[in-house]
Amino acid sequence: MNYGQALEQIKGGKRMAREGWNGKGLWVCLVTNWNGNFGGDLHADWSAVPFIAIKNVDGGMVPWAASQTDALADDWLEASAAPLRVVEG
Repeated sequence: MNYGQALEQIKGGKRMAREGWNGKGLWVCLVTNWNGNFGGDLHADWSAVPFIAIKNVDGGMVPWAASQTDALADDWLEASAAPLRVVEG
């Protein structure tokens, strides 16, 4: 599927990934209910607008924006259907 189709799935609450990504277990999703809390004493008293985040190989979540390669790719698929890939360095 292309990025436009994947984006519609993301907006619908699905976790999406690219078959061509080298990292095992990477996927992106829409974050809609983040409370603006940065932890510790850093707390914003405002509501965040929805944004796309990626689950990285370390298990963390960070904001994400598609690269040109990601936006032009046709290998998007639902993360639950993504093949497990082992990349040897």
